Amino acid sequence: MIEDKKYGFEEVDKLSRAERKFKVGHILYIIFFTLSYFYLMTLMFDSMNGSIFYLLINLYFALLLLILWGFSKSIESKAKERVYAKLMNEKYELEQKYINILNQNPNTLEDYIRAFFLTYGSEEPEYSKHSYNFKRLLYLNKKISSKQLYDVSEPDKIVAQVKEKIALEHKFWAILNENPVTLEDYVKLFSSTYGESYRDNIADFKRLVYLHGITIKSENEIELLLTSIEEKKQLNLLENKFKAILNENPVTLEDYVKLFSSTYEESYSDNLADFKRLLHLRGITIPSGDEIEFLLEAIKLNLLENKFKPLLNDESVTLKDYVGLFLSTYKNEYPVNLLLFKKMLLIQKDISWIRVEEEIKSYFFSTISNKSSFKSIYGVEPIYDFKLIHEFCKKYGFSYSEDDLENLSKLLITKGIKIHDKSILKELVSKANMERHYSLFTECMKTEIPLDETGYIQKAIGLFGNNFNKRFDLPYLHRFFIERNLTSLDYKNFEEYVMTRIFELSLLSDENKLSVHEVDAMDGYEFEVFVGQLYQKMGYSVEQTPLSNDQGADLIISKYGEKTAVQVKNYTSNVGNGAIQEVVAAKNYYGCSSCIVVANSYFTKSAIELADANGVKLVDRDELNYLINNKGIEINPKSDSALCVKGIELSSPGRYEEATILHGNEFILKGCELTNLGRYEEAIQAFDKAIEIDSKSEIPWSSKGWALSSLGRYEEAIQAYDKAIEIDSKYGSAWGGKSLALSSLGREEEANEAFDRAKELGYTES
Repeated sequence: MIEDKKYGFEEVDKLSRAERKFKVGHILYIIFFTLSYFYLMTLMFDSMNGSIFYLLINLYFALLLLILWGFSKSIESKAKERVYAKLMNEKYELEQKYINILNQNPNTLEDYIRAFFLTYGSEEPEYSKHSYNFKRLLYLNKKISSKQLYDVSEPDKIVAQVKEKIALEHKFWAILNENPVTLEDYVKLFSSTYGESYRDNIADFKRLVYLHGITIKSENEIELLLTSIEEKKQLNLLENKFKAILNENPVTLEDYVKLFSSTYEESYSDNLADFKRLLHLRGITIPSGDEIEFLLEAIKLNLLENKFKPLLNDESVTLKDYVGLFLSTYKNEYPVNLLLFKKMLLIQKDISWIRVEEEIKSYFFSTISNKSSFKSIYGVEPIYDFKLIHEFCKKYGFSYSEDDLENLSKLLITKGIKIHDKSILKELVSKANMERHYSLFTECMKTEIPLDETGYIQKAIGLFGNNFNKRFDLPYLHRFFIERNLTSLDYKNFEEYVMTRIFELSLLSDENKLSVHEVDAMDGYEFEVFVGQLYQKMGYSVEQTPLSNDQGADLIISKYGEKTAVQVKNYTSNVGNGAIQEVVAAKNYYGCSSCIVVANSYFTKSAIELADANGVKLVDRDELNYLINNKGIEINPKSDSALCVKGIELSSPGRYEEATILHGNEFILKGCELTNLGRYEEAIQAFDKAIEIDSKSEIPWSSKGWALSSLGRYEEAIQAYDKAIEIDSKYGSAWGGKSLALSSLGREEEANEAFDRAKELGYTES
């Protein structure tokens, strides 16, 4: 409905209708007019004809309608005046009530709403309380129409919109303080204010722009403007970063790539993504996604060939020389350049990638095992320090998981040591473990004076029996002989030669060979140790269970990843069902795949039937005698050699919680086991006990030095090594350990002297 033109309020017309009533005076006037009119007509009746009569009647009704219309207008006007007066009175009262709002001189509807929020707050309960009166004030001040007044949702929508606008203006006050006018002004200020986090605020920003009445041509116009601004920022940053390249005024893609390659050399891969972005923002056309990589590879290959040019032109240069120079040149960045290096050798020297990989392995292996002679092999000093790998082997031995290996790889990377192939790292760990065990082997083979070939073979027979473990013992013996110039045979021929010599020596000597009758004289524990050594000679690794609470097994033997529980019975009478039941229970308890009962007597018929039913292997007196004569010659469970071999076997898994040898030399072995477990304080106590038993032996003094070094007590360690050297000045391990301790204290000159002495005595780092 159109607002009243005079008063400006639809309510004036609407509310005045109820007061438009004819009063008594109006009715009496009409009656008087009617009577008077008709009285005059009667006076003229005789002189008028019919047509005049009808004319006068019509005139009457016309005059009557005119009078009624006049009365109506008069009544309406007065009613509107009264209603308007009421509205103005209401307006006055409301203005007095909301004087604090009006004092803020609001002009627009939004101004009134903002003034209301400033006065009463923007909380919903407060607005609801004043909602009706405030809307009336807005209406009487002509800020909303009567339709908006009576439509419940319409004003509330406007209030909510203003409330939202106020909140957004508060959020984006930093932008609005700059008085932006155009959409571009808003977007520039938004980008500079919020930077990279603008995406989190863009929805609110769009709403602010809309509420401020800024025209947006398309739905994604703001995003396009922001992208353009961000690209300009990126371009400025990248142009500053690559200033050295741009100063050369490159034009073509090839110009850019050449300058990039020569500027960044080895670190180009770290900057390649930014370089590509620079080219894109500068409008440099890239024909294909890989074009830059192809160009870079060609340039890098050319640089690599220039670096190796002297070697490439020398026909006498070997693959070892190439690998040595490559790894010493690129050091820990070699994995990035390895592919180019392989391509260069394939193109220039027809050397296959497989050969290159194998030579890199050899390089690493030489670093692990032949550090002292490394330079003579590769012509350069080794660039890698694999101390962490040796420490890893010391802790885990061969019993590490894939997760352990992964953690080692990550640790090496943090130390700047990158190995391009995880399988190589695994082989390096295996090599380091072998080196560690070889050190134990050489300790066991140590003699007062150097022996000849026969003497060392006899020494090895004393340690390992006739049947060498071909995985460890025989390869170690081969290396031991080569290092002492006792053989020039390759491993295959050496194996055949040594096994023949062992057979010859066993025929010529029966010394220390045991018979089953001598086994009968052993006590229970000695028999356990004896059987353990017997299985060692058959290629098993052996673990003795606790002396008490062994859960039915005296030994756990392992071979090819399979574990077997062994129950040992030193009986004068036949062995019954009890031993079978015990070992079956032990098999499950220790997680073994099979079980054995070994006895120096025989088994009852019932025991044999029970063993067959449960898959238990029985070794009786006859089979034991056969094994002694064919597998276990020269076994002595109380010999120092046996103890030394046991030490090697126990150190391989890298985990045993208790000492298992109770002979006079027990404390050396116990100390070694505790050292392998990282329990260095207890190990030192064990070595001290060993020194009390034999203070003239250099081994416990040297071993104690190693444990002290592991605790960082280098001065005490040096004193222990000096004591070992005082006892035996030719003890290479003591000199080597002393060298490491001196180096840890920063006494490099003394450390080098000690290390040179250790090398003279045949000591090698492992």
